[in-house]
Amino acid sequence: MSVLVAQEESDWTAGLGRFVTSEVWRVASLGGNRVERRLLARSDGFRKEKPSGAPEYTPLAFRRTGNRIEFAFDHSVWPTSTFRSRGAAQIQIDPPALLGKSTTDFQLVVHCRGITRSWDPLSLSARVDWEPGTRNGGCEHYRYLELPDVDLPDEFLTTSWQTARLGSCAADVSGQHGHGFTIFGTNNGPNDASFRVVLSGITLFVEVTDDHFVGPSGNWVNDDHVELWLAPHPYLPMTAYSDDPDPPKQWAIRIADGQVFPGFGRPTEMPEAQVVRVDAHTARLRILIPSLAPAPGSKPEEEARAQAITVVYSDSDNGKTQKSLIATSALAYGRTLSLGTVDAVSPARATCAVKDAELQATTTRASPMSPLVSN
Repeated sequence: MSVLVAQEESDWTAGLGRFVTSEVWRVASLGGNRVERRLLARSDGFRKEKPSGAPEYTPLAFRRTGNRIEFAFDHSVWPTSTFRSRGAAQIQIDPPALLGKSTTDFQLVVHCRGITRSWDPLSLSARVDWEPGTRNGGCEHYRYLELPDVDLPDEFLTTSWQTARLGSCAADVSGQHGHGFTIFGTNNGPNDASFRVVLSGITLFVEVTDDHFVGPSGNWVNDDHVELWLAPHPYLPMTAYSDDPDPPKQWAIRIADGQVFPGFGRPTEMPEAQVVRVDAHTARLRILIPSLAPAPGSKPEEEARAQAITVVYSDSDNGKTQKSLIATSALAYGRTLSLGTVDAVSPARATCAVKDAELQATTTRASPMSPLVSN
């Protein structure tokens, strides 16, 4: 078994550079004259040279260590553009498998780090770290999980969401490192309180696990509840500066009885919500997301995907105070820029189905001619 590199460069364009396509292939002998080829990585981008002739950046670089390859990507859609994209990935050679990937998009006109997305193969939810510039020359910092938006089976949408666990198809939030954020108080992880969340069009599914549910009381804030934060237009990470758009709206859905309460922004349209108590420590919710700013002619699922969104679980063990808040973003109260976004997962990437009473994700097997990773 060997690893081969193929590279094709366009003619030199004065002042711009060369457009380079690079590929890395795994080639394995099957005996005789037969070989098996698998495209591991592909990168397209401009290679611009300094006056000394040394490359300013290389579209694709890699290092092999045993059965693994680490890739580094550097990409420019056009040499004169101020936008750049860099990435890294880890691939297992035999059998071929993507072990992890991250990308960073940034603007050369701003000294801040831009936006970084990181994926791991066990999750459909990307972790995002966004650092845009401000008008006064500073940087701001926001972090969130992209909520997976998946085409789910009709039976799950209507009935089996009540009985099936949210497994690998959903984002996992416990407030621990890599699993969402603790934005208030102290949470001791899954043994204390946690939730999973997945979106399908305009329908949001949440599964909450808590060591002790409380409520209802005379004040929903002190009852265990799920919070939904929405804003009509998410930030644009491709822009250089963080201009806060319209303020978000907040709703709370109480675990004890499914009652919906308006919160920040005083929303008038209420989401439809159902709550099913599975046992003393588990509750499942089905929430229809309202559209805050429907575009003419747009479909409801397109409107939901276009909105900024954060889901929060508020845990109170005594019914008198909030103990902790865990969330899909490092939410700053009332700030739209601190909300997260949605990642539409195509069937070509993964599908979800109920297996063994759990909603599980299956990664779609790619053609040998399709790269495991590309820029």
